[in-house]
Amino acid sequence: MRVKVLGHGARGQPEMLNMDHNTGIGCVMETQGDYYDAIHVKQSKVVLVLVESLGGAAPDTVAALELLATRLKAPGVKDGTHYSYARSGPKSFVPFHLLQLSKAAVAFNARAINTAIITLKQTACHCPTG
Repeated sequence: MRVKVLGHGARGQPEMLNMDHNTGIGCVMETQGDYYDAIHVKQSKVVLVLVESLGGAAPDTVAALELLATRLKAPGVKDGTHYSYARSGPKSFVPFHLLQLSKAAVAFNARAINTAIITLKQTACHCPTG
């Protein structure tokens, strides 16, 4: 996903053969990611926030949240987030936002599974969709 979204620069010499991953020798051509324009033309900072369907977050996602948490500690910066009022809920930036991202991924996946089940049931009983 990192290469698909962010892309990567060329590696090795163009006259070399394709990269042999066992030896690490060879050439890899540049790949423009989906956000090439945002990164290279508009000079924007792009962060890949990757959360799997069961709620696990990629290390880069956690690192990005930790960076944002440190920026909140700068003088004059106010965190307007309303953290959990529950006794067992997260009370700081990184755990709270990781929980929200994980919850969104799990809920979306559950909704997709539910939609697929309904479609299969309608197909099995020859019911019209809609």
